[in-house]
Amino acid sequence: MFNSFSKKNAGFTFLEVIIAIFVISIGVLALVRVMPSIISGSSLNNDRLTAAYLAQEGIEIVRN
Repeated sequence: MFNSFSKKNAGFTFLEVIIAIFVISIGVLALVRVMPSIISGSSLNNDRLTAAYLAQEGIEIVRN
C-alpha cells in the first residue's frame, strides 16, 4: 500500500516548465505574426463579395 511515486518525481521540473513556456510562446508569436494577413485577407474577401453582389444586381436590372 505504498505509493509507487516518490515526492521527488511527483511534479514538473524547472526545465520542463521553461521548455513548455518556450513552446507556447513560439506558438503565440506565430499567431500574432499571421493575424494581420488574416485580417487583410478577410477584408479583401468582404470587398469582393460585395462587388459580386452588386454585379449580380446590375445584371438582374439589365435583364428586367
